[in-house]
Amino acid sequence: MIIHWGYLLAGLFFAWLPGKLLRNSTCRYLQCEQLNRRLADKGRRRRRWWKLPAVWIDPIRGYMAVTLLQEGIQPDPLKSALPVLALTLLLLTIGVSAECAGSREKSHLVAPVGYLGGLLVAWLPWEVSVPALIFGAASAVAFRRWEAGFLTGGAFTLVLGYFFIGLGIPLLWSAGIYAWPVVLAVFLHRKLVLAVRI
Repeated sequence: MIIHWGYLLAGLFFAWLPGKLLRNSTCRYLQCEQLNRRLADKGRRRRRWWKLPAVWIDPIRGYMAVTLLQEGIQPDPLKSALPVLALTLLLLTIGVSAECAGSREKSHLVAPVGYLGGLLVAWLPWEVSVPALIFGAASAVAFRRWEAGFLTGGAFTLVLGYFFIGLGIPLLWSAGIYAWPVVLAVFLHRKLVLAVRI
């Protein structure tokens, strides 16, 4: 295993930077149904959602975390690449887990939509990641549950990815990390919420 410390430390910064630092007091943490009700209320004065820094920074953070960690941890040409892959996936999984823990309420976990989207775009071919993200978002809207978006997006990633990159550790991890927020929410008995500015 060959370590390039500059890339590695920069990758860890992007992967592990607490997302709550990018949110201010105008941010609200809402379940899918709560968000739908607020959006349906025509009389409510709304703030511009795109002015929340996390909307733009989170996808970039996810993308840069993958890119820099892959540059920072390189396999030794004479040895197995499996330890490098395992370490990279472990560091990224810790990053997604930390991103979920950014809510002020102990009964909530933050749905890391933007962060996870950027991460998957960097990790998978765009032919797999982009349709899976669209399908996951559409499922969340259709079922009115963030959990549905993560689970169906993960399943779609697995099916579509099989045809493009084959069944292996990278694809299995991608499908698993897509569903990981739901696993954490069930295990910790918490509700998934989205950080929004409305």
